[in-house]
Amino acid sequence: MIELKNVSLRYNLNREILNNVSFAIEPGGFYYITGSSGAGKTSLLKLLFLSLKPSDGKVSVFGHDISKISNYKKQLLRRRIGFVFQDFRLLNHLTTYENIALPLRVRGEDEINYKKDVIELLKWVDLEHCIHSKPEVLSGGEKQRAAIARAVIGSPEIILADEPTGNVDPDIASRILKLFLELNKLGTSIVIATHDTAIIKQIKKPIIELKNGKIKIQK
Repeated sequence: MIELKNVSLRYNLNREILNNVSFAIEPGGFYYITGSSGAGKTSLLKLLFLSLKPSDGKVSVFGHDISKISNYKKQLLRRRIGFVFQDFRLLNHLTTYENIALPLRVRGEDEINYKKDVIELLKWVDLEHCIHSKPEVLSGGEKQRAAIARAVIGSPEIILADEPTGNVDPDIASRILKLFLELNKLGTSIVIATHDTAIIKQIKKPIIELKNGKIKIQK
């Protein structure tokens, strides 16, 4: 689904985030990305989401070499990918319900067909009490759960999650991980960047470890 071949990423001449990295995200796979702070976990996710270009090498997404397609085509490919941003990126003028439903509205779907699913997902992530609330009154944990719900509501083919359990308590973290696992069982590929060893131990999956610009895959 996503393949990196001999990919390097540099922000400047003195800082190389990735150095000649190659690996693939397989259909239906479940992966953790680990590494110390500053190792490049978020940068790697942004490469997979087509929001960063590699300095060298080739990135292919759904069979398309991203260096050879238009920005419009990239936007269409991104619709097949759900991204849970570490800084949430909720729209402040929308309610929690509206933020979560946004990917479906962008697709042009009729609310009558998705309202029930959005409300059920709100209950799953324990946000039914915030359905009409806007982001400014939500706690960090509530914003995190809303961002996760928005990423999964459209049943994307791949979900990329940047520290998805970083602002929630262990019980909610466990429920979130269970949600990702259920989606994975339905065929969605999951990639979670995390430093939370507890969730890695809870559900053991392959680990992509980043260190000094290189990767080591532990299965």
